Amino acid sequence: MSGKKMVLTVLGLSVLAIALGGLLTRPPELSPVPPSAVVPDDLEGYLREREAVEDTQYGVTDGAEKRIVWNAETGARSEYVLVYLHGFSATRQEIAPVPELVAQALGANLFETRLAGHGREDKKLADIRAEDWMEDGAEALAVAKALGDKIVLMGTSTGATVALAMARHPDFSSVHSMILVSPNFGPAGEGSGIATGPYGPQLTRLILGERRSWTAANPLQAKYWSTDYPTASIVEMMRLVNLAVELTPDAKTPKAMLVYSPQDDVVSVSQLLAGFEQLPADEKKIHKVENPESLSPHVLTGDILAPGTSEETASLISGFIAD
Repeated sequence: MSGKKMVLTVLGLSVLAIALGGLLTRPPELSPVPPSAVVPDDLEGYLREREAVEDTQYGVTDGAEKRIVWNAETGARSEYVLVYLHGFSATRQEIAPVPELVAQALGANLFETRLAGHGREDKKLADIRAEDWMEDGAEALAVAKALGDKIVLMGTSTGATVALAMARHPDFSSVHSMILVSPNFGPAGEGSGIATGPYGPQLTRLILGERRSWTAANPLQAKYWSTDYPTASIVEMMRLVNLAVELTPDAKTPKAMLVYSPQDDVVSVSQLLAGFEQLPADEKKIHKVENPESLSPHVLTGDILAPGTSEETASLISGFIAD
C-alpha cells in the first residue's frame, strides 16, 4: 500500500471511529411506557417509609417530602384527585399553596410528589436518570388511582413534562384534566439539543462545566430549590423532554389548560405553544400572563416567588376543571 493510500485509509478509519463513538456516547432514548407502580392500602405509611430511606441517605428538606392532603376523612376517596408534579430543581413548594387551593375547591384529595434527586440536603440531583422521573410519574398515577376517580395532573415546567411523558401508561386513561404551568417542551435559547446528540454528555460538560450554579431570588427559594447541581442532570432532563414532545399527540384527556407568560426566559415559549396545540384534549384553555407579578416570569404563581397571586390562579384552574 502506498503512503498516500495508507494516509487516506487511516483518515477514513478515524472518521468512522469518531462517528461510531458519537453513536455510542449518545444518551439512549427513554422507553415510552414506564413500569407500573404497585402501592399498598396504607399509602401514607408507604410514602413515609420511602422518604425515610432517602432522608437517611441524603437528608430530605423539611417541607419537600412527598405528601397526601386528604379532602375530608383520612382514607376516604374523592371524585377528583389532584397530583402535583414540580419542576426541575424545585420541590412541591414551587407554586404552593396553589395545588392545595385547587384541591380544596374541587373537594379533591391531593398528592404532591418529590421527583428523584430533588429536595435533598446533600448530593442534589446527583446520580439521577430520566428513568427515575418516569418511575415517579408512574407512582404518582398509582397513588392517585387509590385516592380518587378523576385524576387531575398539574405540572410546572419539567413537572408538566413528566405528566406528558405518562401518555402511554395504562393508568393515564384515568386522567381527566391536565394543567400545564410554564411547561418545558424545550429550554429557552439555542443549542439544548446538543445534550442528547452525539457526544451529548461530553459536550454538555465541555460547554457548561461539571456543575451549574445560580443565585436564588430569596431565602425560601434557596431552601426549596437546588441552586447547585451536576450538569449531567441537564442531559437527563433533555432525555425526558424529547420523549414528552414525542408523546404529546397521545396525551388524550377531556380537558387541558396552559398557563404561561410570553416573557418566560427559562423555557421556549414558541415550543410550549406548539406543544399545547398538539395536545389532543376535548376542551382546551390558554391563560396568558402578560405581566407576571412574580420574581420569575417562569414560576408565575405561588407564595414564594409570586405572593398575592395564588388564590386567583387557583380559582382560574379549579373553575376550568369543574365547569
